[in-house]
Amino acid sequence: MQLIGQWLETNLQSDEVAYVVSPFYNHATVLAHNVDHSRVRWLMTEHLILPPQGTSALYLFPRTAYSLFYDTLVADEHATRLHTSNGPDGAPAFTAYRMRSAQGRVDVPKARFADLFISADVRSLYSGRGGETVSVLLAWDVQRTPERADLTPVIVLHDPFGEEVARFHPYFEQSDRLRAGERLLMAVNVPIPLGAPRGTYTLRTTWISRANGAPLPLVDAENRFSGLWSEAARIVVQPSAPRKATPQGAAVLPSLHAALSAPPQATEQGDWLRFTVTWQATEAPKAQPDLVLTAQPANGAPIRLWQGQPVRNTYPFSAWRADEYLVDRYAVRLPPDLPAGNYTVRLSLADRTVFETPLTVIGVARRYDTPDLPPCNFRFGAQIGLIGCQVERSGDAVHVRLAWRALATPEADFTATVQALNADGTLFSQHDAPPAARPTTRWLPDEVFESSHTLKVPLDGTLRLIVALYTPEDGRRLPVYDATDKLIGDSAPLTGE
Repeated sequence: MQLIGQWLETNLQSDEVAYVVSPFYNHATVLAHNVDHSRVRWLMTEHLILPPQGTSALYLFPRTAYSLFYDTLVADEHATRLHTSNGPDGAPAFTAYRMRSAQGRVDVPKARFADLFISADVRSLYSGRGGETVSVLLAWDVQRTPERADLTPVIVLHDPFGEEVARFHPYFEQSDRLRAGERLLMAVNVPIPLGAPRGTYTLRTTWISRANGAPLPLVDAENRFSGLWSEAARIVVQPSAPRKATPQGAAVLPSLHAALSAPPQATEQGDWLRFTVTWQATEAPKAQPDLVLTAQPANGAPIRLWQGQPVRNTYPFSAWRADEYLVDRYAVRLPPDLPAGNYTVRLSLADRTVFETPLTVIGVARRYDTPDLPPCNFRFGAQIGLIGCQVERSGDAVHVRLAWRALATPEADFTATVQALNADGTLFSQHDAPPAARPTTRWLPDEVFESSHTLKVPLDGTLRLIVALYTPEDGRRLPVYDATDKLIGDSAPLTGE
């Protein structure tokens, strides 16, 4: 590192930036007295930053720090190796390349994080198997230099059913030193949990501030909110390698064992009952009857909640191998009219018990009366009606109360946004929150809910108030119809100007 500092003083050109690879940021022993420190940038061994198109940069690799991108850079036709200094042992202390970023990089943008980053369209399909890691390449194009130094990516892995099975935070610092036009490349090792069922898994990313956890919103071409998570890659997962280990849990069959590794918790009526069973088969179990999940009240007959084959009917026993090891996550919707109380939940295979465990079903208070609010009449899709609206102003704030009625059981968990728009249609302020404490997918037809929203408004000026319902995953809004069943757009007006 000391030799790199000396070398930079005579080799760094006036219009270049030097990217130095190190296991640490701001390595203290790089002493380049005649070089502006803002022109020396640090790369972790799993990062690479490409300079803006049409510009050149130096890349320096100490022999003690192997970069995952070293071979990629060496093979680049735009990279030229430079003469470098030897260490005290006579061997090269580091290698250096000058690379000029090619003009005309053509990519299809995948997602825009605020006005800071755009996900670049790099390789997006990978393969792996349970119990292993998959090396995935992520890329973002920098649109402008962030004000914050603590922005960092967060990565989650979802199984084919949308359940999160892994989450991790690659180490990253100094986001405030990124420059417009640069491309940030990051190689991440994605852990596929042991026993993960086969199928196509989805890798999603977001950017957050480490200080407060606040995410950068995704925005569409019109600069409107379009979610928080961007799909970065898909991984086709094959079952874990056969696992010759001592079987755990109950012997359902002589060669088939099962353990309740994540038991269900107390659950509200209409909510998802979640639990996890870990299976081990010392021999291929061949075809077996369906699993049956029941809830047995203290008095009365058992109530059937679900029936099917493992992995939500996608991996039947007949497809299993000898020494199969499988972590099977279940999500079963409780009937909304299932009486509240204590039950014994039992998963069975024919007449054999896989597990039995207690469960408390929590009752939900439901409301069907008309609210005491000024009436309004808008329909959001075929799912939710806005039936009451009250707007009150207090100084530089406006307080909004809304009443909603379920026209049918909604297909997704929606969020309500109430926005104050300037006369030219630009956003002045907004407040976003679910329209009720209970997620909308658990509403029953004709149920009534209320929500409250407070927005800042100017003491002078003309604004319009609107309300919309959207899915937070992608920002998609429901279409809105007025009292005559006419489509009026994707928002409803709350007041006049």
